[in-house]
Amino acid sequence: MKKMKKFLAMMLAMVMVLGMSVTALAEEHKPVPGDSAAITVNGVKTGATVKAYKIAEGNWNDFGFTGYSAIEVGDYKIEDLSKPTAQEITDIAKAVDANEGTALSEKPEGSGVYTAELEVGMYLILVTKNGTDDMTAYNPMIASVYYSTDKTGDINDQIGGSVDATTDFVIDGQTLFAKSMNPGITKEIVSPLEKDNNKYGNDTAIGDVITFEVKTAFPGYSDEYTEVEFNIVDTLSKGLTLVADSVNVIEVAGAATPPVKGTDYTVTSSTDSDTGITTMTISFTSDYILAHRGKDVTVRYNASLNENAGLNFDKNTNTVKAEYTNNPTTNDKGTTEEKRTYHYTFGIDASINGLGSTVTEELLKTGEVIKNPDTGEETVEPLDGATFTLTNKTTNKVYTTISGIGEVGKEVDENGTPINADSYIKPSAGYLKFTGLDAGEYELQETKAPDGYTLNPVKIPVEITAEYNTDGTLNSYVIKVDGTVIEKDTEKTSTYTATYKKNDTTGEMDQTPGNVNSDTQKVPNTKIIGLPSTGGIGTTIFTIGGCAIMIIAAGLFFASRRKKVK
Repeated sequence: MKKMKKFLAMMLAMVMVLGMSVTALAEEHKPVPGDSAAITVNGVKTGATVKAYKIAEGNWNDFGFTGYSAIEVGDYKIEDLSKPTAQEITDIAKAVDANEGTALSEKPEGSGVYTAELEVGMYLILVTKNGTDDMTAYNPMIASVYYSTDKTGDINDQIGGSVDATTDFVIDGQTLFAKSMNPGITKEIVSPLEKDNNKYGNDTAIGDVITFEVKTAFPGYSDEYTEVEFNIVDTLSKGLTLVADSVNVIEVAGAATPPVKGTDYTVTSSTDSDTGITTMTISFTSDYILAHRGKDVTVRYNASLNENAGLNFDKNTNTVKAEYTNNPTTNDKGTTEEKRTYHYTFGIDASINGLGSTVTEELLKTGEVIKNPDTGEETVEPLDGATFTLTNKTTNKVYTTISGIGEVGKEVDENGTPINADSYIKPSAGYLKFTGLDAGEYELQETKAPDGYTLNPVKIPVEITAEYNTDGTLNSYVIKVDGTVIEKDTEKTSTYTATYKKNDTTGEMDQTPGNVNSDTQKVPNTKIIGLPSTGGIGTTIFTIGGCAIMIIAAGLFFASRRKKVK
């Protein structure tokens, strides 16, 4: 009996010890103020400022966590923490003090992932500023640090619930994915398109019209945005001239009719007198933007190449971007990534890549080929003053030039040097200069020979072809001349092909000109057959002799007639 009592006493002592141990363990695991976990925000561009503002705090008592209480921010707070409304979030976002809040850090740097250890509660997350040039706008976000009783990290049913020392729980923080309001933008060439339908690069003749289409979207502004701006800004290099009346917003998705120019949006443009760069801006009204938030926008307009256009690899560019409000409480503006199209026009005997670069030499007008009878060596000199036309066989557009002098119709100074285009250089002696050409098939013909020479009657085929990279930049172009010419009643045929390509390694322009006969296609002239000099003795003798014969014949005629009368 005594042994049984001792055994029961021992068992009771062990139970008491275990009970005390459980109590101690429970005390250590009880929810307490200061409990925290990490909130993480993904998908924010690097360099942004991300802040968390507490809008609901945790409540505790001696037994553990009892629930959440909304915090008043300004005059606003969340009435039902399990169902915050968009309007409540909007009002609180406007009321928060930007100097307060807890900043989330980007870890690792450059990752676009922002995180911070925060106490149990509910937080408004705002991306208020981006340090990069691309200032993307983001919608406000709600995130919580909470106790989860099922250890799954599920926040459902936790708001307003209680957790005590007897509950098995974990402390968790939400991971969010930021919803960007960056509208994005695209720019494409509608016409003319190249053979591969390259929508980002093309070639045209000077004066020809190019049609562009720009697509973007109004940001999906939340209700805290009450006054917003949205501008489409297009920049044209000096070689392009905007056709101002052609600018139209042709469609806004979901709208029954396109917006009205002058009412829903305005178009302004200006050209810098020093650089020649033109800036065109399409600005929408705030009311129209907010009435069509998140909707796609399509714009079309025209531009043409002008006399200041760069030739060959010297590109002419058209660049577009969108600027938009990206903060409901400041004047900060975001910008989309710029999109660019590339436009080229070609020149014969012209700079390959702008002023100071190599001048190509494709067509040379020469005098008569002189052959040394002893050595058989042929010599030829450049010949100035011959007029040529180059006719586009598709458009029938005619270009006229004079060998060694330059293109007819260009504005020139007292020395005959054109002055209305920076890229224009007077050709060397004998060369045929043509500029502002579209790729295609042409016909070259001499229309007026210099004094003392006969016309070369042959029509010479000339072809320009071009290849483009996928981004619209010019990869290479080829000028081919089927050089059938007449030299002293003898027909000669040779094909001259010049290939020009950008070296991907050095960035320099490589050129492979020439054919089996020469490095330039020569178009020779033949001198007119020589006549006796004016006043020479040969013509005098013939004149006197003719007159004497006429006098003798007249005398014989009258003498014979008199004899018959007698």
